Amino acid sequence: MKKHIPASIALCLALWLPNIAFSQETATPSDNDAEISTESLKTAYEQEQWDTAANIASKLLESSPENVDYLAIQGISYAHLEKFSEAESIFKKLQTLKPDDPKIMSSLCYTQFRLNRKEAPDNCKKSASLNPEIAAAQLIAGQALENANQIEDANKLYAAALKLNPDDLQTISLLSNTYYLLKNYKKFAETNVDALNRGIDNPILYLNAISALNLVGDYEKAIELADKGIAKYHDSVMQQGKGEALYRLNRIEEAVKLLREVNGKTPDSSVIKPRSNYYLARAILAEPCNAGDAGTCDTSESACCVKAQEAISLLEAIQSKSQLNDDDYDIYAGLAYMISGDLEKAEATLSKAIHKDMNQDNASALAALAVTLHQFSDPRDKAAAMQYYQQALDASPDFSDIQKVQQTRHWPQIALDILGQLKAEREKPAVKKSGCGCEIATSHAPDSTPLAALLSILCMLGMMLRLRRNR
Repeated sequence: MKKHIPASIALCLALWLPNIAFSQETATPSDNDAEISTESLKTAYEQEQWDTAANIASKLLESSPENVDYLAIQGISYAHLEKFSEAESIFKKLQTLKPDDPKIMSSLCYTQFRLNRKEAPDNCKKSASLNPEIAAAQLIAGQALENANQIEDANKLYAAALKLNPDDLQTISLLSNTYYLLKNYKKFAETNVDALNRGIDNPILYLNAISALNLVGDYEKAIELADKGIAKYHDSVMQQGKGEALYRLNRIEEAVKLLREVNGKTPDSSVIKPRSNYYLARAILAEPCNAGDAGTCDTSESACCVKAQEAISLLEAIQSKSQLNDDDYDIYAGLAYMISGDLEKAEATLSKAIHKDMNQDNASALAALAVTLHQFSDPRDKAAAMQYYQQALDASPDFSDIQKVQQTRHWPQIALDILGQLKAEREKPAVKKSGCGCEIATSHAPDSTPLAALLSILCMLGMMLRLRRNR
């Protein structure tokens, strides 16, 4: 089946015809080529008979090789036939004949964009500046720049295109996508919600809006739009988005029920399956459990153990974490392993989640590792747990507020209970304990000088190395 160039793109292909005033010179056809004339060329062009138009133009160009009108129609015809290399050659020739002509530049931009030429971004920028009132010129230029990873410039061009054509779904989608790539999630949400509010009804807008609202934390609005979209389109991805919003609002029972429904009807081959597995696992882990059940899954079939093992199964089925767009996979997997009693695997998983540069992103991983090490029986592990907990607090003081951790990070109850134990131990009067031949402060105000921190890290490394050798 022949591919058709969208109408918005066709506008970018320099529609000369309404303005064409063919020169008076015409080719002199032979007796066998009576149909080769400017009139037959115009007729073929008007009727979108691109093969015929290209052939007639070629014949006419034999006697008038620099006739701009013939070259224009030949180039446009080749572009519609997706013979982009031939079209590019013609538009380059036209450019030498009429430098800085807006229509020629827009056509050259389009063909080079389709051919992924390195010149495309610069020529498309020029096309956009020469055609400031043509939305398609801004749109194609934006795509060429986005392909070249010039996202900010692409975003500006898409915004210009949307002003010229505010109801165009493709433009709305491309603009909102650049906001997402730029991590401007507020504008990502506004672009899609505004389109819906203006009466542009399309499932893509609902999907983007729900995702964006979850990213900016407007979970109630996300649920409201999800309900509207689900009623209209019965879409499982919208249900997934609603489930994530319910989870974020700590409506865990509702979230688990909905996410189970979505996960059950989502094929393993679906692109949304990894995210479905991930959020269902997180919601299951957030269901109530007793701290006394932790670490007994090898001898117990408690509800807590069953939940942890189900979460592990869901998480291990995710083949690529990059599909999740979430950096916390290892943290929740590690906590699930900890609850199931596989402390060694929990420790290894959480250690991977700690970045080399100590910044706030490490806070959750450090706290989760502290919770895990606290479950080991060796006093040295418990001392290490306290050290990691202190580092987590240094990165994010929120970890001293157990309720806030539950509300914002939705950790399993077992992990929250152990975190509470760490907090209580830390707030006891200062005590010095001998662990690896060095002293570890357990007071709530440890020495935080760089030298003390370095010594503390070296001490911990020594402890862990000796510990692993003894096991």
